[in-house]
Amino acid sequence: MNEATTTLTRAGVLTLLGRQAELSPEFDDALRKTCPDWRNPGALDDPADLIAVAMYCALDALQKTMAGLERVMKAMHASAQDIHSE
Repeated sequence: MNEATTTLTRAGVLTLLGRQAELSPEFDDALRKTCPDWRNPGALDDPADLIAVAMYCALDALQKTMAGLERVMKAMHASAQDIHSE
C-alpha cells in the first residue's frame, strides 16, 4: 500500500469507529483507553489496536445478546411445558 491509500484506510476506519462511538459512550470510552486522542488520525501510527478493541466490544455485545436470547428461549420453553402439563 502506498502512503495515500494507508491514510485513506486509516480515515475510513476512524470514520466507522466514530459513527459507532457516537451511538455508544461505552464504546468511545473503550477506544479512549487504547488511545486517548483516537479521533485524531495523526495520533495513530496504525489503527490495529482500535480495530482489536472494536472487535472485542462487538463480540462482547453479541455474547450478551445471545445469553439474553437463551434466557428468553428457556423461559418460553418452561412456559410451554407448563401449558402442556395442565
